[in-house]
Amino acid sequence: MKLEKDERWRADEKVDAVILAGSHRNPKRLIKGQNKAFLQLMGKPLIAYVTTACLESDRLNRIVVVGPRNALESALHLLLAQYPNRLMIVQQRSRILENVWNGFLATFPDGNNLPVNRRIETLLLGGHFPIKKKAHLNIIVSVYSAVAGQMIRHQRSALEKGSVVAAMERRFDEFRHRFERQEWFMGKMGVETLLTDGHILQETPSGIRFREQFLFDYFAEWERRFKKPIFITGSDVPLISGPAIADFLNRCERLSGDFIVSTASLEMLRFFYYGKNKKPGILRPYLSLREAHIRACNMLLVRPNRVGNKELIQESFGIRKMTEWRNIIALFGKLLRLSSRFQTLRMGLLLHLVAMLRRYGYVSAGDRIRRHLRTTEFEELLSRLFMTNLKLVESPYSGVSLDVDTEADFEKLSENFDYWKTVQDELVEKVGDRMPDNGRTIGIFSDALLDRNDPIP
Repeated sequence: MKLEKDERWRADEKVDAVILAGSHRNPKRLIKGQNKAFLQLMGKPLIAYVTTACLESDRLNRIVVVGPRNALESALHLLLAQYPNRLMIVQQRSRILENVWNGFLATFPDGNNLPVNRRIETLLLGGHFPIKKKAHLNIIVSVYSAVAGQMIRHQRSALEKGSVVAAMERRFDEFRHRFERQEWFMGKMGVETLLTDGHILQETPSGIRFREQFLFDYFAEWERRFKKPIFITGSDVPLISGPAIADFLNRCERLSGDFIVSTASLEMLRFFYYGKNKKPGILRPYLSLREAHIRACNMLLVRPNRVGNKELIQESFGIRKMTEWRNIIALFGKLLRLSSRFQTLRMGLLLHLVAMLRRYGYVSAGDRIRRHLRTTEFEELLSRLFMTNLKLVESPYSGVSLDVDTEADFEKLSENFDYWKTVQDELVEKVGDRMPDNGRTIGIFSDALLDRNDPIP
C-alpha cells in the first residue's frame, strides 16, 4: 500500500490565504461612502497593501480575495497580471462566514468536493450503523480517515489494534466535544462497531489494514482535507507585511490548535497612541486577561473543516463591536442557550466589569478581578462554544491590529502610515524573536520593552 508523507501542517510548509474584502450591507459601516478595501492610501487602495504583503510572504501559496469581483479586478489588475497562478478573486456572498467558506473552497481545484464514491457509501450504509442523516455519515468517514492519517504518520500500511483504536477514539472524542446535538448517534456508535461492521478494515497477521487500496486512498485524501488550514486576514490592515505573516505562522507551529487567533497587547499598542509630532493616534478597547490586556490582531490560522459551531462564530462577528448594551445583551442571550451557559455568563460579566472599572478610572479594582481571568480558561471556553480547539498567540507586529473601523481611523493611518511602520519595526527589533514558552502565549513581550515605564494614556 502506497503511503504519502505526513500531511500535518508545519510552519515550513506553505498554506493558502483568504483575504476578506466584502462590501458591508449596512451603509453606516462604509467609510466615506465606500468599501474600505478601496480607500486610497498614498495612491494605492488598502486591499493592494494587504494583497502585496500576502504575495510577498514565502509562507503563503495561493491568495484568494473575496469581495465585489469587478471592483477588485480593477483595483488589483496589475497584481493579477503578475501572479496569474497565485492570485484569484471570488465574488462575495452576504455573510462573513460564507465568504470565508467560499474562499476556502476556492483553494481546492475541485471545490473541496471529493468525487462521490458510491462503492464506499454502499459499504458504510450496508453496515449496522444508525445512519439517519448526512452528518452521521460524515462522522463515520472522518473516524476511518483518522486511521488513514495514523498510517501516513507512521509510514505503515497496517497498524496494531491498539493504535487504530486510539486514533478512532480521539476522533470520536472530537465530535462528541463539537456536536452536542449528535448525542443519540454518538451513543449508538463505538470503535468495535466500526472495526467489525464497517466492511472497511480487516485484521491480518501484520495488523489492521484497509481491505483495499482504493479505500485507503479515499480516506487518506479525506483526512488531508479535514486538516487543511488557511490563513485569514482583512482588507483594511495596511501595516501587515510578509515578515508579520511569517512570524505569526512560526508561532502557530508551536501550538496545537485548529483556530489560532493573533493578538496584540496594550504594552505594544500603547506606542501607537500617538502619531507624528505627538498628535493623538488610535486607541482601542482591550480584553483584559490575567496575563495581559489584548485585542485581536487581524491574522488567523483556521482549519475550517474542524470548526463545529460556525453559525455562532458568524453571530459573534455580527455583534463583535460591543459598544452598545443591546449588542451585549443580544450576544449573552444567544450564548446562554448553550450548554456552557454558566461559565460563559461568568466570564462575560467579569470581562465587561473589568472594562467598565478601567474606563471609569478604577484600574486597581479591575486588575484584582482580572487575576481570575486566565488565558487558558478563556481559550477553553471559546473552544467549547465554537466547537473547535481555539488558541490565542501574541504577535510582535502589533500595528496589524490597526484596521479601519471609522473615518477617523483612516485619517490617522493615512497621516502616520510611514511613521507607524517605523515604530512597528523598532518594536519587533526590541522584543526579538521571543516565542511562546511553557504554555504562555500572551504577555510575552512586556519585559523586553525598554520604554515600558513610560506613562500609558
